[in-house]
Amino acid sequence: MVGSNKAFVNAKEVSEMLGIGTSKAYTIIRRFNAELEKQGYLIIPGRCPRKYFEQKIYGYVECYQPQEDLPIGEDADEIDLSDEHGDSDEVD
Repeated sequence: MVGSNKAFVNAKEVSEMLGIGTSKAYTIIRRFNAELEKQGYLIIPGRCPRKYFEQKIYGYVECYQPQEDLPIGEDADEIDLSDEHGDSDEVD
């Protein structure tokens, strides 16, 4: 399984990639997470799936396969949301 540090981007990383402030990065993450939540996907506040972020920012449509990348329903209950250090509640 891919670690959450690789599977998700946080506001600090978005800020550095796009050359914007951290508060604007959080706004972008909230917007993308709202889109995913409307589609029925599990979201993690303060983090956005890296593949979804790349698709939205860079247009990598072929990279993002939500049916394969983001489980819905019963499969979502089996996901380990803790990162490699065991800190699942911490938002960067």
